Amino acid sequence: MGMFQRDRQVFADAEPLDDSYEPEDIRKRDEELKKYQRALQPIIDNRPTSNIFLYGKTGTGKTVATKFMLSHLEADTAEYDDVQLSTVWVSCENLSSSYQVAVALVNELRDSQDKDRISATGYSQQRVFDILYEELDALGGTVVIVLDEIDNIGHSDDTPLRTPSRTIKRLRRRRPPSDRRHQ
Repeated sequence: MGMFQRDRQVFADAEPLDDSYEPEDIRKRDEELKKYQRALQPIIDNRPTSNIFLYGKTGTGKTVATKFMLSHLEADTAEYDDVQLSTVWVSCENLSSSYQVAVALVNELRDSQDKDRISATGYSQQRVFDILYEELDALGGTVVIVLDEIDNIGHSDDTPLRTPSRTIKRLRRRRPPSDRRHQ
């Protein structure tokens, strides 16, 4: 008999080791999850939210907690007719500039709407951000954007993602006043 046999299992349940695994509950993080819930609550109340920055050591559960909270938020917003929520998730692990992140965001938004993607090159940074704003405007409602592993991005001179408040304020100015409550 060889070294590998079908009936041997190292793990009783290997599913939690998969990157796409989402637990039904998260243990030992009640205080952190409560803070996260309070930060996301304005979405349910149809009020503007603040930016949320989650940081900590590698492997402490930031991504799992975010997926967990967003799955609950998406399920809960479905119960309200006046709340339109979209979530966009971009892993920045292999990206190195705000330009690349903006292109990834545009393409993620376009993929969700079965639209053509844009090329990663050939556009000015301003044009990519204009396209991003157009896609967000077209989507409407509240859009939660998750930039996972954002600490990989840019240098001090790569400001668009280092100053998200400025970017969001610009987006709000572009929307008609009746749509601003959905930020």
